[in-house]
Amino acid sequence: MSLVLENPNLSKSLYEFTIEKYHELSESGLLPRNLELVFGGIVKKVTISPIHAILVNSLRDSIIKELPVGYFLRQESPLSIESLHSEPEPDLAILKGKQKEFISEHPTTALWVIEVSNTTVDLDRVKKKIYATANVPVYWIINLSTKEIEIYTNPKAGEYKEEKTYSASDLLPIPQPLSISIRLSDFL
Repeated sequence: MSLVLENPNLSKSLYEFTIEKYHELSESGLLPRNLELVFGGIVKKVTISPIHAILVNSLRDSIIKELPVGYFLRQESPLSIESLHSEPEPDLAILKGKQKEFISEHPTTALWVIEVSNTTVDLDRVKKKIYATANVPVYWIINLSTKEIEIYTNPKAGEYKEEKTYSASDLLPIPQPLSISIRLSDFL
């Protein structure tokens, strides 16, 4: 498949899925559950490793205790970015509002998105454009293989203008409205 994608003449003939078509196929039962729509392509999600699960659940528990009224957290749930034919499922996403506002459609943005990467760091870096286009103010990639946290902020025109990398022992800057302190080393 990668040879097809790398060849511009062949990649032009690949079918690009819209979110609507992706939903139709999913609802028909023709697609398995463990997929994401990324730039019109259907990407198979990797199996969740024990360390990934522990870290996501620990972060979720720490964050959810500190969320003020009017905010909520979603775990491994879609964000729909129609203009990019993308529906990624971030490990964690903090949103403003109430969950019941999204009964009939998925949110189109979030305040803070976290992806925990054990083997998917390349894909999660590709997703930067998706989250920046959706005006997600803060995007984290927690790279488990290097024990570093990439923090992207200040989205403008589909790109993050600021990027900083932190080590697991650094105190991480947490976006508002939360008032907690996190060190990745506390969870590993």
